This record gives sequence, C-alpha cells and structure tokens, in this order.
Amino acid sequence: MHQTKGCSADDLVLVDSYDCNFEKESLCGGDHGEVEQNWEFNKGQTPSKTTGPIGDHTTGTGTYLFMEASQPSARGDRFQLKVPALSNEEHCLSFWYHMYGTETGSLRTKMKLGDNGIERVLWEQSGERLDKWYRAEIEIDPSFFLNDASASVIDIEIDENDPRFDVLSSGAFSDSDEPDYDSVEAEGGDEEARRKRRQASESGLIYTGNHASGATGILLGQEDIDAMQAIYNMSETLNGMQMDVAKLKPKAGRGLYVTIEGERGHGWRGDIAIDDVRVTDTRCSIWSEWSGWNTCSHTCGGGVQIRERECALKNIEKCKGDFKEHRDCNMHTCGGWSCNFDNG
Repeated sequence: MHQTKGCSADDLVLVDSYDCNFEKESLCGGDHGEVEQNWEFNKGQTPSKTTGPIGDHTTGTGTYLFMEASQPSARGDRFQLKVPALSNEEHCLSFWYHMYGTETGSLRTKMKLGDNGIERVLWEQSGERLDKWYRAEIEIDPSFFLNDASASVIDIEIDENDPRFDVLSSGAFSDSDEPDYDSVEAEGGDEEARRKRRQASESGLIYTGNHASGATGILLGQEDIDAMQAIYNMSETLNGMQMDVAKLKPKAGRGLYVTIEGERGHGWRGDIAIDDVRVTDTRCSIWSEWSGWNTCSHTCGGGVQIRERECALKNIEKCKGDFKEHRDCNMHTCGGWSCNFDNG
C-alpha cells in the first residue's frame, strides 16, 4: 500500500477546510504537485498584454496566482494547486478564475479518494472568456466515489510457496503492452509523449511486470474485484489452470485529494489566473427553498403564519440559520363593525 512520505497513511493529518487568498504569497499549506510548471504569484497586470487580469479578485490590488503561458511553458503543460488532504466528509470548493486571452487553454478541478485513488474531473472550463473574474463552486461528496475505482486500492497477499503461484499471466499486461514512449517522442515530440503518459495514467491502466518484479499494487473497481475473485474460485475445479494465490482486499482510501489544474493552450495569449480558493466543511447549497406561508393561526385579532426550510446536512449543528420564520397576520379586530374611511 502506498504510504505518505515520512509517515504511515494512518498518521496523515486531514483538514476540514481551506481558505487562501494568496496575499502572503503562500499556498496556505497546499503545494504545486509534480507537473511541468508552477503557478506564479502576481500583483497587477500579467507580463503579457491582451491576456490575464489587471488585478486580483480580492481587492483589485492584491496577490493572485497565474499560469505564465509564455516560454518556456509549452502547449499541454500543466500547473497544479493541490489542496491539503481533506477529511472524508462533504465539502464545498469555491474559487474565482480569470481566463482572458485568445489562446487560453483549460482549467479543471479533480478529486481522488485516498492517496492511491484515480483522479476524476469534477469541473472543467476551456477557452477564452470575457475579461473579468468568474466564480466556480463545486460540490465534493465522497460517497459518489465509494464504488469508483478511485476508492478501491487493492492489497494483494501472495503466497510464493504455493505450487499454484506461476499463474494466470494471460489476464495481466506485460512489458510489451506498455506504450512505446520513445517512439511516441520521436514521432510527436515531448509534448505528445507527455499526453500519452498522462492518458495512460488517468485511464486506470492496470500494469504489472513479471513475478520477479514483485508487483503488488493494482487499481481496480469493485466489479473487477468480484470478477477476479470468481475466476480464482473457479480455478479450483478447472484442470490444468494455475492462478496467483492472492487474497484481494478492497480498501477504502483515506482523505480527499483536491487539485485545481490549469493546462496551457496553443500560444502565449493564454494566462489563466485563480484567486480566493476556499473549501468549507458543508455542502455548497445546504438549505432548501422556503416553503409557502401556512394558514394564519387566527382569522382575526392577530395571528401567526409560519414557513419552513430544510437543511441538507446530517449534522444539523452545522446548519447556520433559521429552520422556521414567523410573521404576523389577520391583525384586524374581531367582531363588530369597523371602517377606516380609506375610500372616503
């Protein structure tokens, strides 16, 4: 199982929220990730004309992050902001973004459940937009990923002394199945090779070497796990078939890993900027719409009407606001005759 550098995965400290406006030229505990380029801090206009914002979103004179589309960055290069690992709860991610420039690439948010999970795109915007800041708001619900490959990290226990150990290699990828990246680089250059590597990685390609390599880490969905377990069970009754003696253990990932990723477009007029990145420990929209006002409690002499709304959170202590609202109704005097002479 993959472990956090310097400590076990169980020792990983998860956070409930994140809030960063980059005013101190800090990522507030986040990091750039291991990709081709890094976001840069900037105030005022970006160095290139006809692209990027003229100021930050927070105050207009503060600091923001932007991806420099000029050289040495190349088409397809990625810029990442990785938020600190979040608790396995519902969250709301919001941020402001600026994508002005005729050669603007893409901006996306990705999430994976557990450090070994496969990243899934939650939101994406591509191409040029107007010269202004836009707000993005994305729901983060870990339950959506429970049956996804990103939630199934498989620990494999292999008994190498079992006589059936030399097995079923026909269902696994071999060295020859991995793309020939050297050929790709020769034909399409470094950029195309990077794309191929990323596509192979993000598609969840299962790659195992031979037994001597001791490959024990595989990413599978639950259906794959069930299918492999069924094949293993059938092997007991199939003469001449040998299989790896392995116990498949789906293990839920710990922590939510959120990444905001920019991808450089086809030219230098493509500076993308982000600002005011925030993650809360509640849903983005936690309140339902108000109901209609109910019938007045009295027909005269002063009554009360009530309307209600529901909170979507399981822990109602996190619901900041009122569940009910009251207003007065039918305030006129009961019985007798009265006239206010409003109509003369």
